[in-house]
Order: sequence, then C-alpha cells, then structure tokens
Amino acid sequence: MALVAVVTKIAQVPTPLTQGYINLGDIFVIFAGFYLGRGAGFFIGGAGSAIADILSGYPFYYITFLVKGIEGYAAGLPFFCYKPDLSKAANQLRLFYGSIIAAALMAAGYFMLHLIVFNQIKAYSSLGPNLIQGAAGAIGAHIIFNKTVNKKIY
Repeated sequence: MALVAVVTKIAQVPTPLTQGYINLGDIFVIFAGFYLGRGAGFFIGGAGSAIADILSGYPFYYITFLVKGIEGYAAGLPFFCYKPDLSKAANQLRLFYGSIIAAALMAAGYFMLHLIVFNQIKAYSSLGPNLIQGAAGAIGAHIIFNKTVNKKIY
C-alpha cells in the first residue's frame, strides 16, 4: 500500500482538463492483485491510491479508493492468477487478460466519475490518459512479476 501511494505521488503528470493526473501507481495496484489476490489487491490498490490523492489534494479520493480497489480486485481474480499446474505461456495469458480487464475497469470508473460530476467533454478527454496509464500499469506489472515472482517459480 505504501509503495502504491509513494509511486503514485512521486510520478504524477497533471491533466488540467480533467483536474487529475496520470501516474505509475497502477503498476503496483495490478501487481498486488496478481501476487496477493483479489482481497489484498482491492485494499492495497484502493487505500494506497486514495492516500496519494489525499496527499496531492485531489478531492475525489473516495472514488479513487473504489476505482483503484476494483482494479486491484480484478487483477487478482482466481481465473487471472498464476496456477502452478499450467504452462508458463498459459499463465502469462491469464495475467495478460487480468491486467487488461483491470486497466479497462479503472478507465471506465474514472470515465463514469467525469461523466456524472463534470460533463461529456471531460469524460471523453479522460479516456485517453487513463487508458495510457492503465496500459503502462499492465506492462509494468508484467515486467515486475516476471522479474521477481515468476523468476522464482520457473
């Protein structure tokens, strides 16, 4: 959770149109789901990201808790997690699908926030940055998983 908060807080690129920011914290939100499962993924992703939002003065930290929590939860769902009886390729595919769905849920969650709170222009303008952030999170989580956990398994 602390790692999510620190990486999210340190690596921020403001997006003035949406009054938010792009960050690299999704790497560890998705990794937490992969490595620790859905419950821990939810808590680590939600709480770590919300703490970073509070420290950054972002007013929708409670939405961030839910959206990033769902992202971590999705990445940790049992049908996306590592299974020792499957091949390395099969496991990589499971993690790939999990990270794509997790990142898409994050982008959709913030899209809904912007649609409800602001307007369609802000909602649609948030999609690109959030999809980029989600893709970076998915790629980064795979790299870290393969360099740490997966290296020990195989």
